[in-house]
Amino acid sequence: MICDKCGKQIEDGSKFCTYCGNPIIKIQTSNKNRCLNCGFDNDLETKFCVKCGKRITINTNLSNETEYSYNQVCNQFVNANNIKDYRKCISLFEGLGDYKDSNEKIEACKKRIEELTELENQKKQKMVKRGKIGAIAAVIVIVLALFTVKFIVPNVSKMISYHKATSYMENGDYDKAVSTFESLGTYKDSQDQMLESEYLLANSDVEEEKYEEAIEIYQSIKDYKDSSDLFILTSYNYAKTLMESKDYDNALTYIQKCNSYSDSKDLEKECNYYLAVDYMNKANYSAAVRHFNNCKEYLDAADLKEKAYYDWGCQLINQGDYQEAIKKFLCSSYSGTGQKILEAKYLYCASNKDRTSSIVYDYLQELISANYSGAQSLYDSLYQWSVTPLCVNTSEDDTISNYSSISKYNTWYFHFKVSGGPPDGSMSLTYIIYWPDGEVSNKPFSGSFSDEDFGSVSGWWNSPAYATSGNVTVKIYGNGSELASYTFYFG
Repeated sequence: MICDKCGKQIEDGSKFCTYCGNPIIKIQTSNKNRCLNCGFDNDLETKFCVKCGKRITINTNLSNETEYSYNQVCNQFVNANNIKDYRKCISLFEGLGDYKDSNEKIEACKKRIEELTELENQKKQKMVKRGKIGAIAAVIVIVLALFTVKFIVPNVSKMISYHKATSYMENGDYDKAVSTFESLGTYKDSQDQMLESEYLLANSDVEEEKYEEAIEIYQSIKDYKDSSDLFILTSYNYAKTLMESKDYDNALTYIQKCNSYSDSKDLEKECNYYLAVDYMNKANYSAAVRHFNNCKEYLDAADLKEKAYYDWGCQLINQGDYQEAIKKFLCSSYSGTGQKILEAKYLYCASNKDRTSSIVYDYLQELISANYSGAQSLYDSLYQWSVTPLCVNTSEDDTISNYSSISKYNTWYFHFKVSGGPPDGSMSLTYIIYWPDGEVSNKPFSGSFSDEDFGSVSGWWNSPAYATSGNVTVKIYGNGSELASYTFYFG
C-alpha cells in the first residue's frame, strides 16, 4: 500500500507510515463517504464534508486498495495550491504506476509547477523592481531631507528672524532690529532695513538727548538719506549744549565737525578763547598760547597771548631753563619783557661759566652794553688775562727746570704761560727787564698771545767779566696792567 501523505510504498495493514509517521486511513466498506481530508464519514449524498468543508471526490466504499489510493491522490491533486503540494502529488501518482490516468495527472502537476514557478519569478522580479524603486525613493527622501536641512530650514529660520526684526523696528526697539537685520546678512532687503533701523535709532537718540550716540550713528551712515546733514546739525546743537555748561573742551570737539555750519566758526573761536583763559589760569601756558592762536581776533585774545608768553618765560626762569625762557620772552611784547630777557641771559651766564662758550661771551657783551648789574665783574672773572711764571734756566725749550741763580757767563731764559681771554681772543704783551746795574730794558713781544700759549724772555751780558752781579727782575704787561713778575740772581 502507498502512504497518502509522502507517497512511499509501505507494508499492507500499516497503521502509520514508516517514512513520515502519517496515520493510514483504513479502507472501510460502508454506506458512507469518508472525507479523505479529515476522515469524517459523511452520508453518501454529501458532496462536501460537513466537518472540514472539503469537496468529497471519492467513495470510501471501495474494494480495491489501489483505487482507494488513486482516489486519495486525486483528492490531494484537486486541493493542491503550491509547488510543494504538486511535487507531492507527482510522487504519489508515480507510485501508482500506469494506473488509470496517473501519468496524465503527473504531466498536469508538472505544468502547474511551471506555471507557479513562473508566477513566483514574476513576483521576485516585481519585488526586485520594487526594491530598486524603494531604494531610489529612499535616496530621493534623503536628498530632500538634506535639501530641507540645508536650504529650507535655514530659510525658514531667516524668515522668522526677518519678521522678528521687522516687528522690533515697528515697536521702536531699534537696537534689536539693527542687530537682527545685521545677522541676516544679504537675506532679502535686510541690509537696507538695517540702515533704516540705524537711522531711526539715531533719530530716537536725539529725542532722548543721547547726542553722542546719535552723532556716532549718523557718521557711520552718512550716505543714507539726510544722515550727513543730521550729523552736522546734531553736532552743532550738542556743542552749544556743552558750551552752556562751560565744557568748552568737548564743545570744541563737536563744533569742529560742523563744517562752517551757521555761526559754528564764531563758536569755535569762543571755545578756544575760554579754553585758553582756563589754561592760562592753570599756568599751562603752552596750551593757552595754542588756543589763543586759534582765536586771534576774538575779544582781547591777542593781548592775553602776549601776557601768556611773558608768564611762560617767567615760569621757565624759575625752572632754570633760561634759554627757553629767552625764546618765550622774544615772542612777547608785554611790558617788562626786555628786562626779563636780560635777566634770563645773565642767569644763564652765571650758571654756565664756560669761558669757551660763544653764547656766554655774546650774552655778557650784550649785558655790559646794557649796563646790567654784575655783568662786567662776571665778564672779568671769566675772561681776565693772566701770565703764569714757569721757570728760569739756560735752555730755550726747557719749561720745567728752574734755577735760583744763573751764571753771568750764560744766557738766561724766563719761561711763562698765558691764560684767559675771550673765546678766540688774543692779546699783545710787553716785557721790562730790571738789570743789576740799574739798566732797564722795555720791549714788546712780536705777535700776540692766546689762551694756553707759552712764551719766554732771554738776556745775557755782552762783557760778562765786567758785568755787575745781582738780581734780575722780569715783568710782563698786557692791556696796561702788570700780569706777572719774576726775580732771580744773575752773577
